[in-house]
Amino acid sequence: MKLKAFSTVAAALLCSAGAAADFTFIPKLGYAQKSYSLDMGDGFPSNKDTITATATGVVWGLTVAHSSKWYFDFEQFDGTGNHKGFVENDDDFIRSEVTFSFGRAFGDGYTGFMGFRHGGSEFRYPHFDETGDLDNDAAGLFIGGAKRFNLDATSNFSLSAGIAALTAEFKSFHTDPGIDAKGDTIGYSLGAAWNKRVMQKWNVSLGGRYQAYKYDDVKDSETVIGDQTETISALYAKVGYIF
Repeated sequence: MKLKAFSTVAAALLCSAGAAADFTFIPKLGYAQKSYSLDMGDGFPSNKDTITATATGVVWGLTVAHSSKWYFDFEQFDGTGNHKGFVENDDDFIRSEVTFSFGRAFGDGYTGFMGFRHGGSEFRYPHFDETGDLDNDAAGLFIGGAKRFNLDATSNFSLSAGIAALTAEFKSFHTDPGIDAKGDTIGYSLGAAWNKRVMQKWNVSLGGRYQAYKYDDVKDSETVIGDQTETISALYAKVGYIF
């Protein structure tokens, strides 16, 4: 429901510019590495309370910008890697993220934005049966801003910060009984990127982002499991073509 409402608002803003709208389309493709940590807290029934993981994979998306300085952005990441900590073995990790956002550029290099994000983590244990998996899904809305510093006529450096209100679901059947717990958070993200325009039509971007979320009083039914802390560090390289 949140995603449907957000998409409707974004479409309305883009279409309201009028029939003579001047749009720019920038499809993008890149590669990213994500370092992930999930602290399960003292209440989680496991010998290991913190899971760490690394995933690498493809990031792709589309930016639609209008001459009125409004823009819409979509981005998807799918990566795989390994994790450790929940049990002794070094096992499979799958991470996926999708982000929809829209915003507006202002004077002096400032930009404001808001959007919807969903992130899913799957911790697999091939040496167990299928009930050994642990899943973590978080989704919600975010708002933030960015500042661009021009380095020369074709390149700039940008800083960004945002806050997000997310709801997460933690599922594990590694223990008996299994766990299906939910929690809410207000977290934050920080980002930095170097951007370069090449041959008029190409954009190259190198950057990183850090996100931190603490889910207070995560509950399985009416049982409080405890606080869960999730952090995600990312490095990426992306190329976009301007239509």
